[in-house]
Amino acid sequence: MATNRSSTKKPPSEALTKKSSTQVANREPSHDSLPVALTGSGISSTMQILKENLGSAGQLAISDLTKFVMPSGGGTAFEYPNPVAGHPKNVDYLDLVIVAFKDQKAFWKESIDDSGGGTPPDCRSMDMIHGIGSPGGFCNGGTDQQPEPCPFNEFGSAKEGEAEGKACKDLRFLFVLEGKSRIPKMIIVPPTSLKGVRRYFLDLAGQDISFYRVITRFTLVSDKNKKGIKYSRLVPEAIADLSDEEAAIAEEFKKMLDPMIGNMAQSIVARDTAEASA
Repeated sequence: MATNRSSTKKPPSEALTKKSSTQVANREPSHDSLPVALTGSGISSTMQILKENLGSAGQLAISDLTKFVMPSGGGTAFEYPNPVAGHPKNVDYLDLVIVAFKDQKAFWKESIDDSGGGTPPDCRSMDMIHGIGSPGGFCNGGTDQQPEPCPFNEFGSAKEGEAEGKACKDLRFLFVLEGKSRIPKMIIVPPTSLKGVRRYFLDLAGQDISFYRVITRFTLVSDKNKKGIKYSRLVPEAIADLSDEEAAIAEEFKKMLDPMIGNMAQSIVARDTAEASA
């Protein structure tokens, strides 16, 4: 049984359910944080609105989705896009529901300083194993044809050996529902935040909770690498359970998005991952 979404806090004896042992501890649901896309008729409303606004021949593409971009220089506020008002605002956290994700690799031969950051990757991997493009090949090596790993997939290769990380970036694309928008948005998780985000997914799995069954709050903390360069790190926290009905709608969004996100790295440009180079 899902946690009751009432704003009135119940005594512990009333709040306990059969699933309490599998729920993340110390979470109080907040109806205000529930994305509107998970209410009403759910995905059918979204598809109808898209049909009306894009036309019968129009289709939603991943490149159409709004991206939350990581701030530079260790900033701790998200720039919240507001296409209706036209002026973005800064917010300290994002409450959202993750409905799909994709891990991929991306490599650019030319630095952002030289290219301006508007170029697609020269090499990308859709499965984290095989590289497509230049140099291509096997990312981790270990084959007769390529016994050694790709040199750009080794730590210390970033910025032509001047940085600790890898020149080929490990990225996680999160597709989220948030606020009053019925259309998913996207967060590109850079390598500097991957460990914590993967741990969050693993902790949910350890408690028998699918990632799309909770409201996740993302905050930012300022961190430094060994050279003293500041960067922003994503910190996720589950703050509320979804009801079975809400989770069912979230799963519908997941089924809609999964076939669309096979090759995410092809649709990004270098500036989207600038903070990952810190």
